[in-house]
Amino acid sequence: KKSFGPMGLDAQGRKIGRNRDADTIANTSDLYFAQLKRDSSVRTMARYSGDEDYAEQIFVDSGVTELKATYKENPYLQAERDA
Repeated sequence: KKSFGPMGLDAQGRKIGRNRDADTIANTSDLYFAQLKRDSSVRTMARYSGDEDYAEQIFVDSGVTELKATYKENPYLQAERDA
């Protein structure tokens, strides 16, 4: 599987071009918005590199599914949902 994510790190060791919305996922609408942004970025990079077949696929990048796992595993958010 191809990965069209941005490469490199900034001075703080974070990925350059990271999805800042993924850092602040507090509910399912935030999750969906972060997934849309990630999917859009991946598909745009695929289109720029000439891979039209990959660019036409929806939500196939592993980064999109990883966002969902992050939302479920966040103990602080789980505690708020359980309250």
